Amino acid sequence: MKKSKFKRFGFFISGAVLGVALTLSPIAEASTNALKFIVNGVDQTPDNGKYNNNGTIVDASILQNGTTYIPVRMVSDMLGVPIEWEGSTRSVLIANKSMVETTDLLGLSATDIIKGSYGSVDVSNNITIKGQSHSGLVMRSGGEHLTIKYRLNKAYEEFSTSLMASETLYVTIVGDGTPLWQGHVLSNSNPVDVNISTKNVQNLEFRIDHDTSFSRTAYFINPLLS
Repeated sequence: MKKSKFKRFGFFISGAVLGVALTLSPIAEASTNALKFIVNGVDQTPDNGKYNNNGTIVDASILQNGTTYIPVRMVSDMLGVPIEWEGSTRSVLIANKSMVETTDLLGLSATDIIKGSYGSVDVSNNITIKGQSHSGLVMRSGGEHLTIKYRLNKAYEEFSTSLMASETLYVTIVGDGTPLWQGHVLSNSNPVDVNISTKNVQNLEFRIDHDTSFSRTAYFINPLLS
């Protein structure tokens, strides 16, 4: 079932009432108010209480008249949703329609898993990329192949994810028996962004292959259907 991305993310800010500000201009009697930011149980507190706001280093939180203010762009980054400034209407646009009407693949149940004796498929909320933690599907192959299948029932038009690997391996994403995306994912490289059409796809499957009997792991980071 489709759901708002905001409903999937709960975040807790300790020790203060939350006020959100787009920019933090000097304010009389304002002071730095260091906080911890916990998103879905993962600590995403900025280093030294500072946030890089489009090239400008600002305090991650300030206190003024008993209210704590934080940059709204920082919150959107933590939640993984886009933010825009519409000058003509002086509006802050957080998450467009396509981002709101998304389904997290991690919330779906697999219809089949084909694995060897040492293969496994898990969900992790602590995949770290450049110091940031993300959720994702973790496929560990103890043999040469591992496949997981999902039934989409033609309910989604697009699938997106970012791919990483512990060691070089080959990833294939298949829709109703037809390869929709395939390619090598290299170890110790930047994530490979994947965006494919799933329009009219009944069954979606992910397959990892490699030419060794040693264990290798593929990470499907933030897998979303829309």
